[in-house]
Amino acid sequence: MAICASCGTNNVDGTKFCVQCGAALAPSPGAWRTPTEELNAPATGGQSAPTAQPYTAPPPNPTFQTPPPPPAIYGQSAPTVVGYGAAATMPYAEWGDRVIAALIDGGINIAIMIVLFIIFGVLAGIGGAVGGQDSALPGGIFCFGAFLAFVSVFGFGLYNKIYLVSKRGASIGQNFQKLRVVDATGNIPSIGTLLLRLIVQAGLSIVPFVGWILVLLDLLFPLWDEKKQTIHDKAASTYVLKRA
Repeated sequence: MAICASCGTNNVDGTKFCVQCGAALAPSPGAWRTPTEELNAPATGGQSAPTAQPYTAPPPNPTFQTPPPPPAIYGQSAPTVVGYGAAATMPYAEWGDRVIAALIDGGINIAIMIVLFIIFGVLAGIGGAVGGQDSALPGGIFCFGAFLAFVSVFGFGLYNKIYLVSKRGASIGQNFQKLRVVDATGNIPSIGTLLLRLIVQAGLSIVPFVGWILVLLDLLFPLWDEKKQTIHDKAASTYVLKRA
């Protein structure tokens, strides 16, 4: 019981003010204890009160991870890329191989011209013997032979540099050197691409005054080009590769 010091009225424990006179009552022992005091007070039976533990966040859920690639087997090489593509490393042909292939192709052209000139030279001589010195037959035969030699060399160039390359990827000289002409995707170029390539190559030689310089520059360009392309290769987006 809480006894009021002013009027002596007995009040129920826990009452803060006297119910008779309204005076403030002195707290009885153990009456108005704060929650902190209750928590910190020793528990009965000689056991201490449980200590509040800090909040610990649960561990994050494991995220899905891509399984690592299988380990390489000792002695087994990497998968071979079939064909040539943008992602594969292209084995570009060396400059010496390209020069030898060009000499072979050019040698065939020269051989055709020599054979035709010999044939029509002989025919012109026979025509001169038959028609006499004043006859126009020898000159006509020789001019026709020169024209036919030019047409034959031009036709062989189309056959060798366009038809054969479009079918098997290499001219006669390139095939001898185990070379292959491909486009940017690693496939054999189309006839249109090969025709553009040949036109640029031939067109460099007929540029007035500097044609011989451009031909020489085109020939030497693979020596310092990263992809070992000539000027006509770059114009047609073609590459010359070395076959295994």
